[in-house]
Amino acid sequence: MLTALELELLTAAVDGDLNPGRASAFKQLLKAKFEAAELFRALEADSGKLRAAIPRPIPASQVTAVLARIQPMARLRRAAPARRSILLQYVTAAAVFFTLCSGTFWYFTAQDRTERDKAQKLRLPHVDSELPIPEQYAVAPNLPKDLDTHGPMTPEVPIPREVIVLAPAKTELAPAPRSAVGDVVGSGIIENPKPLAEIRLRLPFLTEAIDFNAFDVQTQLAKEFGLDPAFRLDLFSKNPVAALDLLQTLAKQAGVAVTVDAKTQELWNKKIPVAVAFYLEGLTPAELTELLGNVGKQLQSNPKSPAISMAHLLPLGATDLRDLKETLGVDLAPARAKSGNAGEPKSISADTLAKVTGAVKKTGDKAGIVVAFLPPNLRSVAAQSKEIRTFLDKRGDRKPGTTPLLMVLRSQG
Repeated sequence: MLTALELELLTAAVDGDLNPGRASAFKQLLKAKFEAAELFRALEADSGKLRAAIPRPIPASQVTAVLARIQPMARLRRAAPARRSILLQYVTAAAVFFTLCSGTFWYFTAQDRTERDKAQKLRLPHVDSELPIPEQYAVAPNLPKDLDTHGPMTPEVPIPREVIVLAPAKTELAPAPRSAVGDVVGSGIIENPKPLAEIRLRLPFLTEAIDFNAFDVQTQLAKEFGLDPAFRLDLFSKNPVAALDLLQTLAKQAGVAVTVDAKTQELWNKKIPVAVAFYLEGLTPAELTELLGNVGKQLQSNPKSPAISMAHLLPLGATDLRDLKETLGVDLAPARAKSGNAGEPKSISADTLAKVTGAVKKTGDKAGIVVAFLPPNLRSVAAQSKEIRTFLDKRGDRKPGTTPLLMVLRSQG
């Protein structure tokens, strides 16, 4: 099917209105489309018949049809000049705007440059022409007295000049050694200086619980457990119930007899938010390290949502010892010093391991108990809890070298 442009090209060829470019397109169209050649022959035949026929007035119906066919093509021809005229208007406006901006910029820049030159001249030092010129810089011209230096010079009158060569100034490379004059502030060599003091800082051990079984974390845990006699481990969890079940299961696998306080279990059943304390006794540092390593292995089985996230290990402080005594009735504080050293504060550290071992009842069994810890008003009273009393009654002599561990399981929002 022929397009409107192809039909227009055929009609223009019949009317003889083809320029060289359109004539070439017309020939290609006849070669490319058979129907175009057929239509051209028909149009040419009709054109011959029309020329041979007697002119007759065109019916009004045909005028309407022809105009309806021509008007869309006329609109197409007028669209391109309109677009070109709009583009020309934009280009003209942009050129005028650029010219105005450039002229304004250069005008104000020239004014700023003039003002800066004036300010620079005002800042220059004023030279008084009446001041005498030093002799070493003076040039003594032998000029005639009656010669007007301000008038026009003539080549017939030579002006003799004297050239004075200045000797180069001597530059001192460095001052010569000389004795000090006046008071000298300084210090001599210090005799018997005091040695520099060395202070070792120890930071709490912070790690991801899922990395408990990593080699470097296991090494650090074994080192930490050997530095102090008792420790506190804060564990943060988004699912404290699953975390406590995991700790109890692994503790039982390690041979620990775990007891859960009835009031604490009731609070958990009612879904009351409370942080619990899981206190362990009877485990050596190596066994504690292995227990935490097993916790890390279990957490790695579900790395996307582990039951425990962060872990914070630090030695038991004075506040922890007091809370442990008030909650469980377990006294891990070392024996008080003699009256002569009563003023010196004593903290639990590695050198008091023997005192702690002697102060705590020693038991050969591995025991653990779970109680409510925070907030303090929800804690069980040791004297009124049957589970706590049973735990205390079973504590007998234990082997030396074990490390008590207070694990506090906190809810993480």
